[in-house]
Amino acid sequence: MRRAHERTLLLGLALLVLASWLSYVAFLALIPACFCLLLSCWCGMRHVRRCLPTATVGWRSHCSYLVAAVAVSWMFAPGVEALCCPGDEQAIRLVGVALAVLVSLYLLPFALIRWANGQRVLRLPTAWGLLGIAWLIPMVLWIQDPTALAGAVGEGRERTVRLLLALGCPVNATTRVGHTPLMLAVLAENPALVRLLLAHGAAPNATDNGGSTALDMAVLRGNITLLELLYAAGARLDTAQALAWAVGQERRPVVDWLLAHHATVPGSGALEAAARYTDAAMVQYLLRHTPQPDRSMGLAESVDRGDLEMARLFLAHGADPEQRFHEGMTPLLRAVVSRMIPDEERRMALIDLLLAYGADLAARADSGATALELAQQRQAMGLVEHLSKYGVRRESEAPAP
Repeated sequence: MRRAHERTLLLGLALLVLASWLSYVAFLALIPACFCLLLSCWCGMRHVRRCLPTATVGWRSHCSYLVAAVAVSWMFAPGVEALCCPGDEQAIRLVGVALAVLVSLYLLPFALIRWANGQRVLRLPTAWGLLGIAWLIPMVLWIQDPTALAGAVGEGRERTVRLLLALGCPVNATTRVGHTPLMLAVLAENPALVRLLLAHGAAPNATDNGGSTALDMAVLRGNITLLELLYAAGARLDTAQALAWAVGQERRPVVDWLLAHHATVPGSGALEAAARYTDAAMVQYLLRHTPQPDRSMGLAESVDRGDLEMARLFLAHGADPEQRFHEGMTPLLRAVVSRMIPDEERRMALIDLLLAYGADLAARADSGATALELAQQRQAMGLVEHLSKYGVRRESEAPAP
């Protein structure tokens, strides 16, 4: 039995060394190595059980069994760690699990050995106590890991989450990207875990590294149930970008829910998002919940895209045709230079609309150029002729001093 133990041990170690050189096909050597090391441990246990009571176990057998037990514990530590301590792998936790497996491999054979007088080498209560202490070490390391709860939530392990919360794991610990367990439960669309975390004090208004809240993520998922749970727990709508996200995702039920719970349209970016996606029906719907005059950048977005109907909606709701945007451009100046307007006829119609609502044709951008000068720079002679109809002279027609 000792020879079988030693030979299978040497074969298993040789296969492990070979696996390190096989790269992508390392499993061809790792699987046989696992079987050889497990067989070596089994043969070593039988040898120790048979020879220890008669005091015929030498140092050679002890050392070979130690090597086999260490190899087995180190190979199986990642799998055992993933089973009993789910989440991100931590080196210190792997070492703790490996030590626990190693202690178990030594306690099992010794607890079953009896001396010649019938007494056990290691009493069973003592063996169970030592086993409990050995496995308590990785569990304590796991509980202290700030990502343990996030890992369990991400995998949907409700019982594990309850265990961690009962053992005092911090409920608002964050991952590398700033996600809290509550955010991960929302992203997984798991109402049971959301209720559980909120009941244990999870912060509904916490933000990740990108400034998003759990409510924003519920909006992305379009889940009204999660929105109700978070709102009941105190999630704020005035600081979240939820309304703009709901409009951008074209989730009308979520938009209705947010507006019904007094989400504010001004400053949320919702009108700009609706104008960006050329959703005139959504713009009209949101403007009903916006006080006059409208001060959003929706008019600029609609002018940039050449959307005449949407620009008319914003202007009718009191949008300022002289509002300054990037580089001091007014909506009229943006209508002249925008490259997203499909044809010159629509460009001219936009200019006529803006002028009808009081846009200043003599307004200048930060560069000092007027609408006529910008049209001349673009060499859009048709547009220059159209602007000239409003009494603006070209530079070439300016009177001599």
